[in-house]
Amino acid sequence: MSNYEYREAMRNIFVDYNSSPQWKNVVEQVKYRDNNTCQDCGKKDCKLIVHHEKYDNWGKGDQAEIKDCVLLCQKCHNLRHRNNFTPVPFWAKRETTFEPTVRELKDWQIDISKKHPLNKMKIKTI
Repeated sequence: MSNYEYREAMRNIFVDYNSSPQWKNVVEQVKYRDNNTCQDCGKKDCKLIVHHEKYDNWGKGDQAEIKDCVLLCQKCHNLRHRNNFTPVPFWAKRETTFEPTVRELKDWQIDISKKHPLNKMKIKTI
């Protein structure tokens, strides 16, 4: 199996799990445990995301996975990923989680001077 085929297979598993009853239960349990509050900034009245602090128990839908998760607002979630607090498996990365910075594009080894789909996005300089 090629890397591309493996990534696509894992992406399909990832997408299927994110719409499963097991994942919905994890989300509800984490929201209840964290009192519907962003655990980094304390916001309550905003979109909150269940974030995996590590992926060791991803996909199990059990107490171990719940323990690995934390509730964050969108801003804090993006900051955690931008600052690489949580390394995400390459197959789980979403293309539209956040707009990439110039440094991230360089890290991904994308030549931003050439025509590329990411060039249509707003690029934030740091």
